[in-house]
Formats: sequence, C-alpha cells, structure tokens
Amino acid sequence: MKTDFTPRGIPKGIRSLRYLIYALMIFGGFVACSDEGPEVIPAPTYTDSDGDGLTDSREANMGADAQDPCDPARSSSYTAYDADNMVWAAADCDGDGLSNGVEVVQGSNPYADEISDSDGDGITDLDEELQGSDPANPCDPVQEAGYEGFDSENELWAQSDCDSDGLLNGEELSSGLNPYEDERVFVSDTYTQNLSEMNIFEGPMDDLKLSRTALFYDLNTRLFTDYAHKLRSISLPKDGVMRLTGDGFLEFPNGTVISKTFFYYWDERNPDAGKRIIETRVLIKKNNVWQVGNYVWNPDQQDAVLDGDWHYYTVDWTDAEGQPQSVYYAVPSTNACITCHNKFGEQQLIGPKARALNSADVSNNFLRQWMDKGLLVSDVSLDQVTVLPDAFDPSYGVTERARAYMDMNCAHCHRPDNNAYTGNLDLRYETPFDETGIATYADEIQFRIATSIPSMFMPELGTGVKHPEGVDLMNAYIDSLD
Repeated sequence: MKTDFTPRGIPKGIRSLRYLIYALMIFGGFVACSDEGPEVIPAPTYTDSDGDGLTDSREANMGADAQDPCDPARSSSYTAYDADNMVWAAADCDGDGLSNGVEVVQGSNPYADEISDSDGDGITDLDEELQGSDPANPCDPVQEAGYEGFDSENELWAQSDCDSDGLLNGEELSSGLNPYEDERVFVSDTYTQNLSEMNIFEGPMDDLKLSRTALFYDLNTRLFTDYAHKLRSISLPKDGVMRLTGDGFLEFPNGTVISKTFFYYWDERNPDAGKRIIETRVLIKKNNVWQVGNYVWNPDQQDAVLDGDWHYYTVDWTDAEGQPQSVYYAVPSTNACITCHNKFGEQQLIGPKARALNSADVSNNFLRQWMDKGLLVSDVSLDQVTVLPDAFDPSYGVTERARAYMDMNCAHCHRPDNNAYTGNLDLRYETPFDETGIATYADEIQFRIATSIPSMFMPELGTGVKHPEGVDLMNAYIDSLD
C-alpha cells in the first residue's frame, strides 16, 4: 500500500513547494557534512580609489570621477580626505601649485588656495576675498606711495595704472618712477618769464620733448606759416577733461594751456642734423577767457623768453629736394596775435576744431585717443563729427580740399563772429556754398593769395611768402566753378 505523507486538504501546488523545501534541507545537510566545511561569504568592501573620502560606488552614483581626488570640489573646511592615499597626496585640489600632500606636511590647507595672487598686488586671492577687495584688480586695495609688495612680473599688474597718472605701472617701473605715486608735474597756467618754467617740455629744451602732462596733437589740414614746422600741445589741469559738442572747437576747462612751437630743420632730408626753433605761442584759458602770450627762443636754443614785440629773422634751410631755401620770418607781437584770435573782443582758438582732429585713420584720430584715456567726454557720437579733409590729399576732390584749406587758413577772420568780418566772405567749412560769397569774389580771392603787393596779400598776418601749393589748389578750385 502506498503511503501519502501529504496531509489531506492541502492544494497540490503547495504540496510541491513543500517537497522542494525538504530537498533543500537534505542538500544542505550534505554540504554541512562535507570535509571542506561551510562556504564563507566575504564581508562587503568600501573602495575609495582617489582618497577623497567618498567610495567609488558613491562617486559613480553622484556622477563624480572616482579617480580624481578633487572631484567633487570641496570647501576649505573639508577634512574627510585620506592623507595616506598616494593619488590624493599627489593632486592639487586648490590649484595653488602645491600638492595636497605637501600642504598637509607644511600645515597649509589643501582645499584653500593660500598662494595665488591673480592681480599681482602682493595680496593672495584668498586674503582679498576675506577682506572684501577685488582679487582681479591690482589697484584694490589702494596702497600708499611706499608700497613695494607688488609682483612686477604679473601682466595684469603691469598693464594697470594704480596712481591714475596716465602711465601704466610697468612703464613707470621701467622709467624709475613710483607706480603708486602721481609724480606728474602739470603745466603752469600762468605765464612765466622763461618758457622752461611752464613745464610744457622736459629734458633739454632744444629736444622739444613734451612733458607727460602735455598732449601732442596735429591737424588734418594745417595753417601755412612760411613752411615752418609746428609742434602742437594741449595741457589740461589735474582732473580736467575736454568736451566734444560737434564739429567746431572743443570745450576746454579753465587752466588749459595750448602751445604751438615753430621751427625749421636745417636739412629736411635729415631731421637729425638739427633745427632752428623760432617761437612758441601759448594760449591759457582763465575765467573762461583765452589769454595770449608769445615766447621767443634764445640763440643757444636752450630756452625762450616771454616777449610781446615783433621780431624778424632770416632763416635758411635745405628742402626735401635738396634745394636751398630762405625766408624772412616774422614773429608777431601779442597785439597782432589778438587780431586773428579775436571774437567780438574776446580771444578765440583757430586750430583745434573737432573736425580737424577727427580722422578716418584710428592711429591719428586724437578725439578717439583722448576718449579712450578719459580726457574727452562727448555730447555727440563721434560718427556725427565731420572729418576735415587733408587739403593736399589727392584722394579727396578739389572742392573738399579747397574748402578745407580756406577753413584753416582764412576762416578765423572771414566769418561773421569775427570783428574783422566785412560781410563779404564766410569761409568756414560748414557754410553752404551759396552763403560763402566765394562765387562773387572768386577773382579777388585768386588775386589776393597770389599777389606780391604786401598791402594786398592774404593772409595779412602769419606768413610773409606765397604758398605755391595753396595757390595752385585755390586756382584749380575757382576754375572749376565756371
């Protein structure tokens, strides 16, 4: 008779499960009785390959690199790293150039950059952040004149101007100046007996080297003065700025000094052979009025003396073609200067009009240069300022060149707001042609600029010889009007 060990009433599926359990128990007994003994299950391992205090599995779950001790980044207060891990010790988690292991040995923080000085001011980035200064600004915090803790090799520091004197720190250092002290000497806004005392020039006077506070400038079209060369400068008072308002003259602050020095090279083919300096005319703005003064250079060329009288000199030189030239040069009296610089009884400028300083050539655009240096503020866009043509640049048309020539050489008198104005000609560049009077007086213009009769010659002052190139230009222009 077959014996059934399964209790009645238990479903067949459950009975099968019961048989399986019995089988496992029997198999387990066999294993327990084997000679090899029971199987040992190893304890779980927690590997931290990079020694950053996080297991590899956890870093994988975080998306961090289990082989990079500096990933994820940690704050400066982090201390759960494994200093004995060679991977961690060789890394540089604060990027300061010292490995983590070295920092631990020397007692510094491997998670805080205590060395880097991004701006070269001698204060670490960490210390600057703690004290609230800008680690990317070499001039923050402000230092006293005797400060020497800077890093002169740092490019950011070298390209900054910590004393705001217009010279970069690196330039000052190479010139023996103090990058933390404004050592500028400003041009005198009072006429002195000797020109050297005005501080327009520095070094030997006959070098005509402008001082640091005298801004060189030139004009697109220049006033003709018997072929003399001219060195022009504008000197602003400390913290003074110019203002651009349109095509006309810039607005200058009181205390501005404008100078123009006239000289001849002995040989135009070799400027290094020397020069003859004749005069330096100086305008000073005080109480919103321009004052006029003139300095006549001494024969030794080492200085010039304030002098309000007429002076005459015969000057001989060799031109660029190697031809000998001679001129009887007249230094005008102060009263004669006032004649041209007169505007209803007040002195006015002649040369530095915005349009004559504006140039399509960025390297010669003085308006742009001064804006970039913070010396010129503008009420108008530079694109709105006319560019006065070079009167002798053939890339311009004859009309543009002739109008530019008259604007610079004639319009300071021939304009409605000058007391010498007779109501006949308005030769300013911006005046519409129909309002200039040029067509009506064309023949007289041609005669006046070419005649040898002193009482009829134009311009009346500032030149003693005809300007052949100017005469040719004006004749070509007037002939084009027919």
